[in-house]
Amino acid sequence: MEHTRTLIEKAEAAAARGDHDSARRYLREYEANAPDDPDLYILRGSMALAEGNFRQAREVLEQGLARLPGSVPLLDALGLVCEQEGDVQAALASYRRALAGAGEAERAEIEAAIARLGGAPPPDEPLFRPGALRALVQELFFA
Repeated sequence: MEHTRTLIEKAEAAAARGDHDSARRYLREYEANAPDDPDLYILRGSMALAEGNFRQAREVLEQGLARLPGSVPLLDALGLVCEQEGDVQAALASYRRALAGAGEAERAEIEAAIARLGGAPPPDEPLFRPGALRALVQELFFA
């Protein structure tokens, strides 16, 4: 597994240098060893974005989601691509799906993205986290 992580690191470094041919070569080898890693699709999507190809970036992330349904990193990345593309409704839908499966560490960033787009929490999400309403009432009326 260490060798496969090295491949993704090499692919990331090559992409950062703008050497997308080398990055693609490393990614092909990485995919043969770790086809279910969201980083594979996220890096491919990032490279497509760097080339100004929003459609391809979206397709790559959707391919990843077809393989890894509910992947929070992929849903978050897809939301960002849709947001940059100007498709606010698709971005909100993706961010909301990501939020539904997000852990505590990921929630704040995803909630901020939803708020940035002017979206309210999905209907099944409370406006306040448990205990927050009680704390607000305490602050307003008993402080």
